[in-house]
Amino acid sequence: MRHTKKISLIITGENLLGFLVAFDIAAYVCQTFIYVDLGIIYIEQVITILSSFLIMMFTTKIIPNTFLKGYFAFFLFAAMSIFWSSSTSVYYMRVRDIFSCLLLALNITQYCFVTCDKNDIKKRANNVLSFFLIFVCIMTVYCYYVAGSDILSWARLGKDVYVSGNSSFILYTCYLTLASYIAIARIFTSDKKNIYIILSVLLYASCVFTGVRKLMVLPFLFLYFFLLYRYRNNAAKILGVTIGVGVLAVLAVWIIMHYSSSMATRINQLLLGLSGSANQEASYSERSLLASLAWKCFKEHPIIGYAIGQFRIYSVHHGGPELYAHCNWLEILADLGIIGFAIYYGTQFIILVRAYKKQSIVCCFVFAFILANMFSDIFQVSYYYDGHVVLFAVCSCLLLSDYIKDDKSQQSES
Repeated sequence: MRHTKKISLIITGENLLGFLVAFDIAAYVCQTFIYVDLGIIYIEQVITILSSFLIMMFTTKIIPNTFLKGYFAFFLFAAMSIFWSSSTSVYYMRVRDIFSCLLLALNITQYCFVTCDKNDIKKRANNVLSFFLIFVCIMTVYCYYVAGSDILSWARLGKDVYVSGNSSFILYTCYLTLASYIAIARIFTSDKKNIYIILSVLLYASCVFTGVRKLMVLPFLFLYFFLLYRYRNNAAKILGVTIGVGVLAVLAVWIIMHYSSSMATRINQLLLGLSGSANQEASYSERSLLASLAWKCFKEHPIIGYAIGQFRIYSVHHGGPELYAHCNWLEILADLGIIGFAIYYGTQFIILVRAYKKQSIVCCFVFAFILANMFSDIFQVSYYYDGHVVLFAVCSCLLLSDYIKDDKSQQSES
């Protein structure tokens, strides 16, 4: 009787934790509704703190997975940079963002490890991915509703919604990219393959309608890395995957250039910039300037950097715009030097190596996501983006669960 009561309490607690994590993710993905309708800023971070407090009431032990430990070390080093920071307001804003992301990762980890059975961990980790995918789809439908018929012209999907909500349009494009990764992976891992094929196509079309050029490439890159890992011991299939993904990408570009005026225009502007034309896009010149200033900042402060979030201050002092570097690699090097860079990307490299050593369908997703994210970081600053933290935390939990032995194998060994 006592045993039954204990199980029912665990099940009730697990459901509550699942609700808190889902609510936490929804607060970030759907933050534009909160900003516009309630006029409250930072509410998603308040929800994260409250969720962490409630979750810790139900879980007495913190599970320190690889990402959690690495991101915690990154947060500590970023917090220490106040001693050489030139602007405390920018410093506090960025440290606050990293801290809220750390709590979000903690919430996800604690939920996944309510019990330590590997199958239960994988099930809860997939629940988190489902929460994220569902909320991004809901927001995307709303973005289409707001854009209306203008979506086929110059309108950029999501920009009216997220910019008017005092939240970041770039964050929404990241949500879309990550949601497309989840949908693509589930084509190969779920029984409902047809549903996820349709969803992947629709999410990719939404990526194109944002007008953000890197979103046209990233889903294909993730698919390629996923299949490359899955068939890494079969040279013929690797060649087939390379040709197949290449053909799909070329077909997608042809369709985009003919039917998406906003993306086609931006691609042409990029090509003008790469060719050095006098008519090149203004943002291309701006990004080139920011990249050179970030590298200069790193060379001047190579060990500990200029302090977290301070690159934009450095940029203004050296004749540049007050913007981030548009490259996560350079931004971290400029802000936190080689130490911060080693902590942040060293953590990802450890996860990548551990995933490569374990040949399983779970590790396909982990491996592909880490590589695709490292590539996308060349064109964006993401170290404080909550969407990336959600997937990093899930990947670390999935990887850790893959190293846990089944009860049957443990019994046979003993």
